[in-house]
Amino acid sequence: MTLDREFFEEMPKAELHLHLDGALKPKDIWALAQKHRVTLPNLPEQTQDALQRYYQLPKGVNLSDPEAFNRFLGMFKVALSVMQTRTSLRDAALAHVMDLHSRNYVYAETRFAPQYHTEGGMSLEMAIQSVIEGLQLGYERTRKETLVKPIVCIGREANQETSLAVAKAALAFEQDGVVALDLACNETLYPPELHKPAFELTFKSPLARTVHAGEFAKTPEQRVQNVRTALNDLKADGLGHAIPLPGQADLLAHVKRAAIRVESCPLSNKITRAINGDLRELALDVLLKEGVLVTVNTDDPAIFGTSLADVLQAVCRAYGFGKEEVRKLMRNAVESAFCDHDEEMRAYFAFKHKGLHLLSDEPDNPFNQLG
Repeated sequence: MTLDREFFEEMPKAELHLHLDGALKPKDIWALAQKHRVTLPNLPEQTQDALQRYYQLPKGVNLSDPEAFNRFLGMFKVALSVMQTRTSLRDAALAHVMDLHSRNYVYAETRFAPQYHTEGGMSLEMAIQSVIEGLQLGYERTRKETLVKPIVCIGREANQETSLAVAKAALAFEQDGVVALDLACNETLYPPELHKPAFELTFKSPLARTVHAGEFAKTPEQRVQNVRTALNDLKADGLGHAIPLPGQADLLAHVKRAAIRVESCPLSNKITRAINGDLRELALDVLLKEGVLVTVNTDDPAIFGTSLADVLQAVCRAYGFGKEEVRKLMRNAVESAFCDHDEEMRAYFAFKHKGLHLLSDEPDNPFNQLG
């Protein structure tokens, strides 16, 4: 099959690294603002057209420029403004699922930091419960075609009290759908070891751990060290970005041995200039060849104006990948998903039903038992 644009748009998809506040589309933000009577920040003109224009980063934007970076941060502030009550946050999570369903997603894991949803008086627990309810409602409205699991993030600037509170709140909802604890945001100023106590709370629990590490740091050496710390001290089951991983033999061996997933975000890294502009710097071909559970993801698609179809197409062009590599990337996403066995099998079945076989047809393959 030719890997044209239609293929990438229509193929079934799974994604593991997606932020709710960075994924909420301007049209959905506007609808939520109207429904919940929210005045959007940073917009002197409160119109949908003005919001749409605000969400269009100039092509080739340099986020090291203070004005551009403030605009970038301002977009998150706009999205968060419509997610400060239980009903509005639930509605946002629902809108997110419906958007993913329209893009042929079978499975996704969406992360959010409950500490950013307390301005309207919600507790951390209320914020988590609201997202769970919205994602479940979306699952039902898509006729159980798009399953989205929540990951709870600690915003790295949090003090230890808040960090521990977020981890405890995530653990309290492990039985209700929360699948992992994450550490996100400013990696340069807040390295992973600052939040080791919070992650230690999860070590004897079923909750998985994923950590943004190796995206940004003051030096290349510190970027590598952040990945090392995430693996050794925070016991990460997943790594967000992990840009320097392919060049570190010991870390690569660790990731392979422990079947730790790597959540690569190619276009995000290009736009933020975490890489120099060449997607081949991420060495995704090397990671696939080495058998690493590497996946490709959008990160903040509404902010960057991208989609998973864009990411897949760009990666295929950069590396000369074909359908087999796309299949492998999707298989890695399902195989390394933080879901239970039945949900994993249903995802494989959904991919097969939609025309992309991720597993072989050998008679002893458990997938074939699904009918």
